[in-house]
Amino acid sequence: ERVAQRLDIPLYELESRGWFRTLHSFAYRILGVEKGQLVTDNKEGRKWLGEALQRTVKIVPNADEDSTLSESYDLSDDVAKALELWSLARNRLEPLRKVWDRTVCTTPNMVPFETARKLIGRYESAKERDERMDFTDLLLMLCGKKHLIDGVIGVHPIGRVPDLPVYLCDEQQDTTALQFLCIQRLAANAKWVYAVGDAGQAIFSFAGADPSILLNWYKQADKRDIMRKSYRLP
Repeated sequence: ERVAQRLDIPLYELESRGWFRTLHSFAYRILGVEKGQLVTDNKEGRKWLGEALQRTVKIVPNADEDSTLSESYDLSDDVAKALELWSLARNRLEPLRKVWDRTVCTTPNMVPFETARKLIGRYESAKERDERMDFTDLLLMLCGKKHLIDGVIGVHPIGRVPDLPVYLCDEQQDTTALQFLCIQRLAANAKWVYAVGDAGQAIFSFAGADPSILLNWYKQADKRDIMRKSYRLP
């Protein structure tokens, strides 16, 4: 709204054609994902997930999801932990075993590695069979990576990135290695790229974020600046 007012551009133009978006929204738009392809956290998505992983799902009351639903599906702990590990491995661009070895020391009742490997294999096979993808897949496809259980391989990136002269990337203390690769592809031909963040406020390391990405970017930048005042903290 502030940009629309400052540049005298109709707000609907920025909302429909502008690029004020999360990285996942960038990828969704660039890849041309069709409705129903994305595995989302709703009734249909959890039902598909339970069937794909060959796990019984428990139906629980849910009055908040939307006005048409009265129930949702609750997946068992081993499935949830396996998928969390898989998301973490892909966002860090690390082999599943490395992430499991690091996590098992601090997580009570961690799913056994072979169980996690089997569940993730079923999950990936079901996505391929049904032509489905999740939010992490969007970023992998955008930056040209395919994540296998044992590591990452390069593939041809998909989609045509917008020809934007300026990128301003906010909250970079919470960027993952995968997200940073996406930024590199998007901004490869940009004239200016701004990274904004505060390494002292990194709160998403549990999801694969790495504040050292911002610090390394800061060291290599052509121009650096530190805010004289914090607008978040006193």
